[in-house]
Amino acid sequence: MSQMGENVDYFEIIKHAQLGSQESMSRLAQQAREKVCIYIYRITLDYHLAQDLSQDTVLEMVKSLKRLKIESPDSFWAWLYRTALGKIQHHFRYQGNKKIEQNIAPDGSELLNQVPENCRSALNTLLQKELSRVVLKAMGQLKSDHRNVLSLRCFDQMSYAQIAAITGGTELQARLSFFRAKHSLKKQLAQNGFKKEHLLPALGLFGAITASSTKPASAAVVVSSVAAKVGVAVAVVGTATSKSFIVAAAAAVIATSITVGTFKTIKNEDEFNQSFSQIIHTKAFEQPTSLVRAYDPDGNGWKGANRLKQEQLLVPVSPEKLLVGTRQKPDFNLTVILPANHWIELGFSGEIVDGPGTDISFAGRVAGEPLRIFITDGAGQEVEITSAVSHYAGHGGQLNELDISGLSLPFKPRALRFVGVDNKGPWGGAALWGVWARVKK
Repeated sequence: MSQMGENVDYFEIIKHAQLGSQESMSRLAQQAREKVCIYIYRITLDYHLAQDLSQDTVLEMVKSLKRLKIESPDSFWAWLYRTALGKIQHHFRYQGNKKIEQNIAPDGSELLNQVPENCRSALNTLLQKELSRVVLKAMGQLKSDHRNVLSLRCFDQMSYAQIAAITGGTELQARLSFFRAKHSLKKQLAQNGFKKEHLLPALGLFGAITASSTKPASAAVVVSSVAAKVGVAVAVVGTATSKSFIVAAAAAVIATSITVGTFKTIKNEDEFNQSFSQIIHTKAFEQPTSLVRAYDPDGNGWKGANRLKQEQLLVPVSPEKLLVGTRQKPDFNLTVILPANHWIELGFSGEIVDGPGTDISFAGRVAGEPLRIFITDGAGQEVEITSAVSHYAGHGGQLNELDISGLSLPFKPRALRFVGVDNKGPWGGAALWGVWARVKK
């Protein structure tokens, strides 16, 4: 739950507040109200109710703080969120409802009315996007406990043990609830024509909108692909630490579902050979310098094949040995095979930058759907490059070239991730032979 702590020593603030420091109490109350208000709003989708219940929660905190046994900041936030959840449940019981209304359909215009004037125009443009409409509708149709666990896990980055402490269940129940919540959201998105890879962008956009809609927008809007456990099919939203950055965060989410970058069409073998030669002999380009991480979901180990011989059987290979640094004999023609849902992330010595013409190139062979490509910071943030791949199938493979001019990212790109999409072709997946990128020296 590192997001909660940010760069503030909350443990010291809490202890000083317990000892009677009015300054520490005031600071803690302000931070607590902002976080709790957003949390309640994401569960109830009722702005005014979130304002009222967050105020009640903070008053409860002020009254109870001195007698609380706080062992760590995480235990404090878990207590506070548990108290907020209790306020929500009590409110709906008082209203005669055993459960929070589960089929809420929030109107984007209502959300927009809560946003500060200086952010309204840019956010209005985003809300006109189809993804925004679907996200708001889909989240409104989820069960409240599903919105709760998604919020706690994805936005507040709480562990399953912390979620269990808040909801009053077991860690296993928290895991199961999160799994069901993701499945339900995917189903709601699918019913509106969106694919499963839009799950994390959807969560990120919802997080950005709801954070900005509660007005005090100091809470970070970060959706971790590690916390969400949804694979690598999506991008992470940039941290929104001020009102102006909220819109940038939402824009970063939208960017994952639209075309970025331009692929060059290589028309014939002569152009293939010329282009390939220019890339590998240009000092601005380099091959990967590290294998950041690799994912082999079936655990059978990585396989490869000779790119010149489609009939050759697969052989065990090392992705790091074949794709990092300069290729050595006798493995010069071996490719790494990427079946569906297998992926490799390759790092470079510096920032990947835009230059004249081609900025990224990769060689291999694809029989079915093209590889999915993500440009990343090598540490969790990533944006998918969704342009359709155009290529020329030269002798022994395909060369793909990408110009990233005009691509705006909320992070410095230092790595590329390649994801297999299907198991088609003679080797049961796409083949990756080499990768080059223009790197800032």
